[in-house]
Amino acid sequence: MQSESPIATCTYGWGRVFRLYNDYLEANGARHALNDLTHVRQIYRNVMGIPSARLELYFGEKKLVLAGIAEIEDAQKTAAFLTTRLNASHTTQQEELAQAVTEEVEIPGRKGMLRDQCERTRARVRIERFRQRWLQGQPNVAGSIPRILWQAFQFSVW
Repeated sequence: MQSESPIATCTYGWGRVFRLYNDYLEANGARHALNDLTHVRQIYRNVMGIPSARLELYFGEKKLVLAGIAEIEDAQKTAAFLTTRLNASHTTQQEELAQAVTEEVEIPGRKGMLRDQCERTRARVRIERFRQRWLQGQPNVAGSIPRILWQAFQFSVW
């Protein structure tokens, strides 16, 4: 029995039901954690005067399609909630990244490791540092074009 009441309950497709809770979405008998949500796409159609909505939810590499939602208001409410949650999680991730960059400490045997940070955050910090170093080495005119392509472009134009 469910102790928590859903934020939204919608029928989609051919009588299938999905329920949106604070921390997860339940569809087709499977639970999808909202912490893993990476993108929300909403599409609204009107076919022969009948409105319907389609939500495409991306959980990393996985894509969940909720097509044929007849209750447009519930679909909009669901999309708004998921988009707000997604934007809040991106803000939190950016804050964690900024905090991780400033909390660098030396750990014996591992140069430049970060204290109390998950491997995913450390990977993002390494990528960001690489990107910053790479951008510093680029000519100002080229912007983000890699140096080899920029040099090839210069020689091919003249």
